Amino acid sequence: MSNNKDTSALSDRELILKLNKDIQGLLPLEEKLTKMMNLLLEQKVQIEKMEKKMNEQMEENKKLRSELKEAKDEVSDLQQRQRLNNIIINGIPEAKGENVIKIVESLGDKLGISNPGFHIQVAHRVKTKTANKVRPIVVRLINTRTRDAWTMAFRQKQMWKQKIYVSEHLTKKNQDLLAKTKELKLKHQYQYVWVKDCRILVRKNEKSRVYAVRNEDDLERIFEEKKKAEEEPEENF
Repeated sequence: MSNNKDTSALSDRELILKLNKDIQGLLPLEEKLTKMMNLLLEQKVQIEKMEKKMNEQMEENKKLRSELKEAKDEVSDLQQRQRLNNIIINGIPEAKGENVIKIVESLGDKLGISNPGFHIQVAHRVKTKTANKVRPIVVRLINTRTRDAWTMAFRQKQMWKQKIYVSEHLTKKNQDLLAKTKELKLKHQYQYVWVKDCRILVRKNEKSRVYAVRNEDDLERIFEEKKKAEEEPEENF
């Protein structure tokens, strides 16, 4: 109440002088607020610059990862092409002083291959990670037609019943990729996974398209597409 009385008692001139004094008292606060606003604006600009730089760096890293992945795939493809004429034989027991070429020739006779020794360029056993495991035999044949003849004869003779296996010679990377593909085949109820010309192929059923699997990204894309298709509601007509 006293403040209202004091104000009402002031003349117009005195009131203006008082208001000016009050305003002058607020000027330092206004200056501080202006400085704070300018500082915030500067920080905002700096943050935007940093975000832009980070986004550019992320895009560059993404590009480099893509290029590195592509380079790795190309190296893997080259390594696989070097094995294109090869077969790998698992399940033949080792013997001290064995002649691997003769062993492979004997297998060729059992498979019904005509003059099997003529087809063989090189044959040798390769190391395995598992100790005391029978080492497989890698055989370089003269061409892919001969390779196909050996793998087809293996299937026709059903040599797996004797626990002997003949297949195309995949790189370690593609062996792991094939194993992963077979796991997903069972999980997603695909009917077919096979290898042709050292390429891993997968197919849902006889009526569906054939997918080539080159890397794990392909696996994710193939089986993710199937998952999405299953989740989409059917249209009623």
